[in-house]
Amino acid sequence: MKFNELAPLIQPCFSHNVARSKAKTSKRMFELITNYGDDEEKPYDLAEVTLRNYFNNGKINDLASKVWNRLDRTEFEQAIEDASDDARTSLATSIRNGHYTTKRVDRGTVAHVCTDLFMEIIVEAAGQTTIKNKKKLSHD
Repeated sequence: MKFNELAPLIQPCFSHNVARSKAKTSKRMFELITNYGDDEEKPYDLAEVTLRNYFNNGKINDLASKVWNRLDRTEFEQAIEDASDDARTSLATSIRNGHYTTKRVDRGTVAHVCTDLFMEIIVEAAGQTTIKNKKKLSHD
């Protein structure tokens, strides 16, 4: 799966203000999947044309290589979880019908599955092999 396949599926899960714009949808997806502080420079603060291009063609390699080590699934997963039942049901159906995963996906699991898919897309686009998992690192 590529970013330009996932973004249109997730777009209806966002508020109308975000979902009406391909650029805002792309930016919001990266805002939610990364853990940058308020005072930090964010690599996804880009021109609308660039963000719209990511949405349309899925070539996110440059951005992915900048954010892959700042991935944090919490807010992205919660945003999908907070979407309406209809939006989550439609998203789950689209993922199943597109055969994007072998995992069980329904309205209840779609937030987790989409977050996994998005993180895999970023890691692959960044040319990395594993996702940095802070939970594994902080058990000492």
